[in-house]
Amino acid sequence: MKVRALPTLHDLPVRWDGRRVEWKGWTSDISTLSWHGRPQTCEGCGFVGDRAINLGLVYPNPGETMTEPKPVKSKRVPGASYVRNVTVLARPIYWLTAFRCSSCHLDTVWDRRTDEWWDLDESDYGVEGSTDGALPGL
Repeated sequence: MKVRALPTLHDLPVRWDGRRVEWKGWTSDISTLSWHGRPQTCEGCGFVGDRAINLGLVYPNPGETMTEPKPVKSKRVPGASYVRNVTVLARPIYWLTAFRCSSCHLDTVWDRRTDEWWDLDESDYGVEGSTDGALPGL
Protein backbone atom coordinates (compact mmCIF):
# COMPACT_ATOMS: atom_id res chain seq x y z
CA MET A 1 0.00 0.00 0.00
CA LYS A 2 1.30 3.48 -0.92
CA VAL A 3 0.64 6.04 1.79
CA ARG A 4 1.96 9.57 1.64
CA ALA A 5 3.79 10.58 4.79
CA LEU A 6 2.67 14.04 5.88
CA PRO A 7 3.98 16.69 6.15
CA THR A 8 6.22 17.33 3.14
CA LEU A 9 8.24 20.39 2.12
CA HIS A 10 5.54 21.39 -0.41
CA ASP A 11 1.89 20.36 -0.69
CA LEU A 12 2.37 19.48 -4.40
CA PRO A 13 5.36 19.65 -6.77
CA VAL A 14 6.54 23.24 -7.31
CA ARG A 15 8.14 22.25 -10.62
CA TRP A 16 7.11 19.74 -13.30
CA ASP A 17 9.93 18.53 -15.56
CA GLY A 18 11.81 21.77 -14.89
CA ARG A 19 8.86 24.14 -15.37
CA ARG A 20 7.38 26.17 -12.50
CA VAL A 21 3.89 25.11 -11.39
CA GLU A 22 1.31 27.22 -9.58
CA TRP A 23 -1.50 25.14 -8.03
CA LYS A 24 -5.00 26.67 -7.95
CA GLY A 25 -6.11 25.11 -4.65
CA TRP A 26 -7.87 21.98 -3.50
CA THR A 27 -11.57 21.53 -4.23
CA SER A 28 -13.97 18.62 -3.87
CA ASP A 29 -14.18 16.03 -6.64
CA ILE A 30 -17.79 15.22 -5.70
CA SER A 31 -20.13 15.07 -8.69
CA THR A 32 -23.01 13.05 -10.08
CA LEU A 33 -20.53 11.25 -12.34
CA SER A 34 -19.99 8.69 -9.57
CA TRP A 35 -23.65 7.66 -9.96
CA HIS A 36 -23.32 7.19 -13.73
CA GLY A 37 -19.77 5.91 -14.22
CA ARG A 38 -17.35 3.43 -12.75
CA PRO A 39 -16.31 4.30 -9.17
CA GLN A 40 -12.83 5.77 -8.78
CA THR A 41 -10.56 3.46 -6.80
CA CYS A 42 -7.35 4.70 -5.17
CA GLU A 43 -4.28 2.92 -6.55
CA GLY A 44 -2.60 3.23 -3.15
CA CYS A 45 -5.15 1.89 -0.67
CA GLY A 46 -8.13 0.70 -2.73
CA PHE A 47 -10.47 3.30 -1.20
CA VAL A 48 -13.55 3.99 -3.30
CA GLY A 49 -14.91 7.45 -2.62
CA ASP A 50 -14.43 11.16 -2.82
CA ARG A 51 -11.13 12.74 -3.81
CA ALA A 52 -9.82 16.27 -3.71
CA ILE A 53 -8.78 17.87 -7.00
CA ASN A 54 -6.27 20.63 -7.79
CA LEU A 55 -5.36 22.28 -11.12
CA GLY A 56 -1.73 23.08 -11.93
CA LEU A 57 -0.82 26.12 -14.03
CA VAL A 58 2.49 25.26 -15.74
CA TYR A 59 4.77 28.16 -16.71
CA PRO A 60 7.02 27.85 -19.77
CA ASN A 61 10.78 28.03 -19.53
CA PRO A 62 12.34 31.34 -20.73
CA GLY A 63 12.33 31.55 -24.52
CA GLU A 64 10.04 28.53 -24.95
CA THR A 65 7.64 28.80 -27.89
CA MET A 66 4.38 27.19 -28.92
CA THR A 67 2.29 26.94 -32.08
CA GLU A 68 -1.22 28.36 -32.13
CA PRO A 69 -3.82 28.97 -34.85
CA LYS A 70 -4.32 32.53 -36.01
CA PRO A 71 -7.25 33.62 -38.20
CA VAL A 72 -6.12 35.55 -41.27
CA LYS A 73 -8.37 37.53 -43.63
CA SER A 74 -8.09 36.50 -47.25
CA LYS A 75 -6.72 39.11 -49.65
CA ARG A 76 -8.13 37.26 -52.66
CA VAL A 77 -11.70 36.57 -51.54
CA PRO A 78 -13.54 39.44 -49.80
CA GLY A 79 -15.05 38.40 -46.44
CA ALA A 80 -13.26 35.04 -46.40
CA SER A 81 -10.64 33.98 -43.90
CA TYR A 82 -8.43 31.00 -43.15
CA VAL A 83 -6.34 29.74 -40.26
CA ARG A 84 -2.55 29.80 -40.21
CA ASN A 85 -0.40 28.23 -37.49
CA VAL A 86 2.07 30.71 -36.05
CA THR A 87 4.89 30.32 -33.53
CA VAL A 88 4.53 32.53 -30.45
CA LEU A 89 6.17 32.80 -27.04
CA ALA A 90 4.67 30.14 -24.78
CA ARG A 91 2.29 31.22 -22.01
CA PRO A 92 1.22 29.45 -18.81
CA ILE A 93 -1.34 26.69 -19.38
CA TYR A 94 -3.37 24.52 -16.98
CA TRP A 95 -2.21 21.10 -18.11
CA LEU A 96 -1.85 19.29 -14.75
CA THR A 97 -4.65 17.92 -12.59
CA ALA A 98 -3.83 16.47 -9.16
CA PHE A 99 -6.14 14.06 -7.33
CA ARG A 100 -5.71 13.32 -3.59
CA CYS A 101 -7.22 10.25 -1.96
CA SER A 102 -9.22 11.28 1.11
CA SER A 103 -8.20 8.05 2.87
CA CYS A 104 -4.42 7.59 2.37
CA HIS A 105 -3.57 11.05 0.89
CA LEU A 106 -1.87 9.54 -2.17
CA ASP A 107 -1.49 12.22 -4.85
CA THR A 108 -1.95 11.19 -8.48
CA VAL A 109 -1.27 13.73 -11.24
CA TRP A 110 -2.71 13.62 -14.75
CA ASP A 111 -0.54 15.37 -17.34
CA ARG A 112 -3.04 16.32 -20.08
CA ARG A 113 -0.24 17.21 -22.47
CA THR A 114 0.99 13.60 -22.61
CA ASP A 115 -2.15 11.88 -21.21
CA GLU A 116 0.04 10.20 -18.58
CA TRP A 117 -0.84 9.48 -14.94
CA TRP A 118 1.76 9.71 -12.17
CA ASP A 119 1.57 8.52 -8.56
CA LEU A 120 3.76 10.99 -6.67
CA ASP A 121 6.43 9.82 -4.23
CA GLU A 122 8.35 11.69 -1.53
CA SER A 123 10.98 13.01 -3.98
CA ASP A 124 8.31 14.94 -5.94
CA TYR A 125 7.57 17.27 -3.01
CA GLY A 126 11.10 18.69 -2.69
CA VAL A 127 12.74 21.85 -4.03
CA GLU A 128 13.28 20.37 -7.51
CA GLY A 129 9.68 19.25 -7.84
CA SER A 130 8.72 16.28 -10.03
CA THR A 131 11.09 15.32 -12.80
CA ASP A 132 11.25 12.52 -15.33
CA GLY A 133 14.79 11.17 -15.11
CA ALA A 134 14.55 10.00 -18.73
CA LEU A 135 14.36 13.58 -20.03
CA PRO A 136 17.68 15.19 -21.03
CA GLY A 137 19.03 17.85 -18.71
CA LEU A 138 16.70 17.05 -15.81
